[in-house]
Amino acid sequence: MWNRIWRSLFNDALPHDKINFEFLADEFELSGAAIKNIMLNAMIKAASQKIPLNMNHILSCMSEEYDKIGNYVLAQKVIGYKW
Repeated sequence: MWNRIWRSLFNDALPHDKINFEFLADEFELSGAAIKNIMLNAMIKAASQKIPLNMNHILSCMSEEYDKIGNYVLAQKVIGYKW
């Protein structure tokens, strides 16, 4: 289900590098609203840098979202991700 939420907020026409939706859905427990905020902010970040959306954008915005809700991304989850 979470994988579908991540994918539903993504537009394939958007310039992007490979996005690992399975990793995002399996490793992080987030509400649908938090996922929406992360994807929107990641897309804005990528557009402002004029580069394709990538996992760095998403993971960075995820960390910011966790900070807002008073939780912290476990470093091993992010560090363990293989680009």
